[in-house]
Amino acid sequence: MTTDQTAQLERMTKLHELTSEATWNYWFSYSHAGTWQFWVDIALLVAPLLALFLYIDRGKAFLLGFYGFGVHMLFTCIDAYGVTHGLWIYPYKAIPFLSVNLPLDIALIPVLYMFVYQWDDQLRQKLLYLRYGAVSVPLVPVQTGDSRLRPLPLQSWNRLPSSARRLSHDPLPVTLDYESVPVRRADLQAGSSRRRSGPPAASSL
Repeated sequence: MTTDQTAQLERMTKLHELTSEATWNYWFSYSHAGTWQFWVDIALLVAPLLALFLYIDRGKAFLLGFYGFGVHMLFTCIDAYGVTHGLWIYPYKAIPFLSVNLPLDIALIPVLYMFVYQWDDQLRQKLLYLRYGAVSVPLVPVQTGDSRLRPLPLQSWNRLPSSARRLSHDPLPVTLDYESVPVRRADLQAGSSRRRSGPPAASSL
């Protein structure tokens, strides 16, 4: 290294030492464990992680975990750039020797994004079920007094049992009653009368 480079590195090292000492002095004076702001930071760090442990979709834990890790890395880099360039500063920190805000970057923001991603996926599925239901409900056949198939009125949907109102991707089962098919009923009656009368008598020549 040249002499100028060495001198500049020494000045940077001294400035870092002075900045670190000033940060520790400020933290012990205004942001130590005896202040309520410190415990707010701890709560912002612990509460999102606890909520994530309780409410995460464990079937998609790896997907959500990698998604949250990507959000954490992105926001940590953005936060570090903003702090080191003087764009913003945090007057209260849980850990003084880090330039970034630890509760925001590793807990609150990534967990919020993970929950939004998880619930948005579930919401899309529910909306898809509702769209299929809105189209198929008026086409569900029911038995009426005049033995004809009529579409079920939308206002009667709430009177159906919960099992019948459950929406899914599978088509709704349709059960036809013989009362609703007069031709088929007549055929059955004719067949039963023939069975009761027995086989036709042979004609004599």
